[in-house]
Amino acid sequence: MLKRIIPMLIGFTLVTFVASAQFVDVPDVVLKAFDQKFPDAKQVEWLHNIGKPEVRFMQNEKKCKARFTSKGVWEETETKITEADLPAEVADGLHKSKYNTWPIKEVSKFDRVGGVTYKVSVSKGTLNSKSLYFNEKGQMTKDS
Repeated sequence: MLKRIIPMLIGFTLVTFVASAQFVDVPDVVLKAFDQKFPDAKQVEWLHNIGKPEVRFMQNEKKCKARFTSKGVWEETETKITEADLPAEVADGLHKSKYNTWPIKEVSKFDRVGGVTYKVSVSKGTLNSKSLYFNEKGQMTKDS
């Protein structure tokens, strides 16, 4: 009997923990800041991130993720874009890089207070993948 009860208790505890982790307490000041910055956001989903509220949402038919401070100060927005959405300077920088023949897997635009950064994820084969970061002028600032 004990052999049945212990696994059931463990299962119940895990289900309760996972269910409680789904509820994110977002400060009102952050909710207000989000609503002001992204009034047309759809499919809003707040994520649990200690000290830095993050939110996933759709805007202009694009997947976005934004991060705020706990005081409601916006820090950054990541928007999934297509290769065609890259500015000409960034596309040119990518084509002049040593990764110009690597297939593109994903492209993101990061808006921050200090400016815009573009991340282009490329891979060659199953083991070689890189995240390439470009500034607005098309200069690669980092590859990792």
